[in-house]
Amino acid sequence: MDIESFLRSAFGPLVLVVASKDAHKVCAENDVGFGELLRPFSSAPYESSLPNTAKTKAVSLQLRFMELEDLARPPRLLAQRLTSEAVARCQPPLDQVAADNLISNLAPSPWFDAYRRVFFHTVKAADHEFFNHPVACILAISSANPKPLAEFSSLFSQARPPRQFLDDSLSMDIPRFYVLLHDEATASLEHATSIFNEMKAAFGPANCHKLIINSNSGEQDSGVPDVWTPLLLRPAGRAGLLFNDMPSIASHRASISSQLADTISIASSVSSDPLRANSTATTTIDEQNLVLGPLSFAEPDDPSAESINTEPLVKRPCGQRLTPDDISRIKVLVAEFANVCLVPHMEQVIGHLQAHIAAARKGISRSFLSVTKKFFGGGSSAPPPVKPASPASSPIRSTGTTCTSVDPYSRRLADYAFMLQHYDLAMNTYQTIRKEERGTKNIAGAQEMYGLTVYLTEFHRSDAGRYLEAAVNAYLKSNATIYAVRATFLLFDFLQSRNQLREAVAALVRLASDDDLRSALLLEQAARCYFRMTPTPLLRHGAFQMIQAANRFGKCGQRQHALFCLAMCAKVYREHQWGLAEDHINYAVGRQASPLGFLDVALRAYSRLLVHENQTAAMQKAVMKDFVTTYTAWMAANSLNAATAASSRTSSPGGPPSNDSFMTPLQQQQQQ
Repeated sequence: MDIESFLRSAFGPLVLVVASKDAHKVCAENDVGFGELLRPFSSAPYESSLPNTAKTKAVSLQLRFMELEDLARPPRLLAQRLTSEAVARCQPPLDQVAADNLISNLAPSPWFDAYRRVFFHTVKAADHEFFNHPVACILAISSANPKPLAEFSSLFSQARPPRQFLDDSLSMDIPRFYVLLHDEATASLEHATSIFNEMKAAFGPANCHKLIINSNSGEQDSGVPDVWTPLLLRPAGRAGLLFNDMPSIASHRASISSQLADTISIASSVSSDPLRANSTATTTIDEQNLVLGPLSFAEPDDPSAESINTEPLVKRPCGQRLTPDDISRIKVLVAEFANVCLVPHMEQVIGHLQAHIAAARKGISRSFLSVTKKFFGGGSSAPPPVKPASPASSPIRSTGTTCTSVDPYSRRLADYAFMLQHYDLAMNTYQTIRKEERGTKNIAGAQEMYGLTVYLTEFHRSDAGRYLEAAVNAYLKSNATIYAVRATFLLFDFLQSRNQLREAVAALVRLASDDDLRSALLLEQAARCYFRMTPTPLLRHGAFQMIQAANRFGKCGQRQHALFCLAMCAKVYREHQWGLAEDHINYAVGRQASPLGFLDVALRAYSRLLVHENQTAAMQKAVMKDFVTTYTAWMAANSLNAATAASSRTSSPGGPPSNDSFMTPLQQQQQQ
């Protein structure tokens, strides 16, 4: 995904989705919620026009559908769980660890993109911007609901506001779009039509839509590809990101610790299984007497890190009850909502904000002229200006924010213009905010978005990085680490696109501090930047960053990612005769590869440790013990199916290679 597409999807209009239980039940036939059902079809083409201008342009609006339960900021541990599971489901290609061109032909890192996508999802509404404030709301019930109109009134009522809106940081004064879901298996079409007519009479024909889904009985393949699973943002084992249904964090950690303790006790009691014996043996080595390098690969600090759920979010492909006609109807729903409800409202808000800001500035000018005439003469003084009051029906009567900005109306105008891709208007407004704002966090937000608009409008595009850099520094100064990380992700994309890899490394390493998983990903990307530098890659610098990334991956339980980073480091140090560092990395590779079942990778690493004479007796004893245990486990696995082992002897890392590959380097020299 290019930078422009990512920015449109990350900062698109946020649409709140509120569905009744019966509506979720209809969508659950496809293993998704109502908001998840709409998410793959969030692109809505429309003709955009600014108020007071005759210019129009055709753009594709990227909507962000969010359930009401997802609107609140998730607890820190839950956010870490979401990002950890997203990274764990994108495992690195360990079948390439033995390739000679592993570093020169680096494969993409989809786990970094997966983390960034979930991270942007967990960044919620802030007090200095309006991007994560809902701009419209879709209410949905099913045709099987016994009291449809009453249900609509209770779903999103100002008389009984949801808990997410109790602190007045978010405004409920947003347009509503009413959707009637119809499943012919639960109600007749005539009954649905009757309810829909009542909806149009109560809420207006333009604000209502009837959506027919689940046309496939499920007995045969509908031919609809699963486009929902890659976009799911939920903890594993949950039908949706419903914080009310989540167990408490304390009980979750306790259950994880209990499961881990049971697993360890079972593993230690069963020694007849070579694979399991190898896994337990490698965890009982005396760490005090085995110091093979200056760095230490620590075990996970959090017991729950060892139980990262890498199972699929759903047991079967989503959308099994949908047909191509159902998909077409969903696309029509999204397009109608955007063109009839969302865009006209946002353009009206922009017009009112422009008029309000212009009147306020005009009043300030008149007041200054009045004071000048009073002290220096020049005629009768003008009456004091009166600040224009917005009418009750004005869409700007409530900013819906606790923003401490001097002029929150300007920030709202700029953000709405950015969402509708009017980048020239947004850039000019952000520029004004940068000059007039006083709060550090507000200045950081204006700097960040001004840099993005400069890039998107190609107005001195090379300066965009400077503004994003200033935004990161201002966010860090105001202790807004989450937004500093967000700005760093954006800055990294910009610097990569301009091949400014040294600057990208500096930006990434600066934020690699507190969170282990995020730090590991940032350090890994920094190492990749070193490997890609031209004309001469900085391999030792990159390997050092990779070692640190592997250490952080190991701490947060991402063993396979740690192994992949260590494998790249081993290829760098193997050619430079750095014995101590090479021994340290080889032993770490063996320790990480054995529990994962990559026994051949572990044996190759251990075999390289057996030829060095500068090790103590305790070190050699521990290495030899691990080597023998791993080799015994590999022989047992090899004897289970000799025919399969012979055919796949040189194919994958999971299959046993030739016996020559397990000879130590000294044995190979003697054989030659």
